[in-house]
Amino acid sequence: MSGGSESDDCVTTNGRVYIPEVRNEETPAVGMKFDSLDLVYNFYNRYAFLAGFGIRFHSSFWGKSKKEILRKEFVCCKQGAYRKDETRERKRQRGISRCNCKAKIAVVKANGSKKYTISLFAEGHNHKMTPSERIHLLRSHRRISDSTKVQSGGMDKIGFIRKDIYNLECSVNGKLRNHDVELVTEYFMAK
Repeated sequence: MSGGSESDDCVTTNGRVYIPEVRNEETPAVGMKFDSLDLVYNFYNRYAFLAGFGIRFHSSFWGKSKKEILRKEFVCCKQGAYRKDETRERKRQRGISRCNCKAKIAVVKANGSKKYTISLFAEGHNHKMTPSERIHLLRSHRRISDSTKVQSGGMDKIGFIRKDIYNLECSVNGKLRNHDVELVTEYFMAK
């Protein structure tokens, strides 16, 4: 990918549609019911992992009381398009990762119901799927289970990248900033 150019796997000009091949029991269907939005996310993320794409939250519609979400959309991570913002100076050019993919699911919570129901499932993608050996690098799939930590089999299989470690270090250091004197004082007072 060259900086600022469209990615090779985004096929937006010829209108080709890619339908993932996943077993029926792993594929979402209109009418499926779930007890919570977390269960919907986990189910669709599992489907996305098997199919070869990442997902993200897109939109929510809250009820009048603003206490519960009545409608939620989960979309392909390549949904939408970046605006051409020429006013900002960028340190480095990155490839374009969004190509207006229309794949998504939408869930609704009907009046009086305690369950979320899939009301829309758009299966077609306008880009190639990510190969299975690289799928764990997509943001929605970078989770580390306890069993994975123990049985990782190497850095390339663990499910996170070096940038994630760097970000964690920055987060921890940011929380400790300006508290180092307090921590040293507590350490010597305890002895």
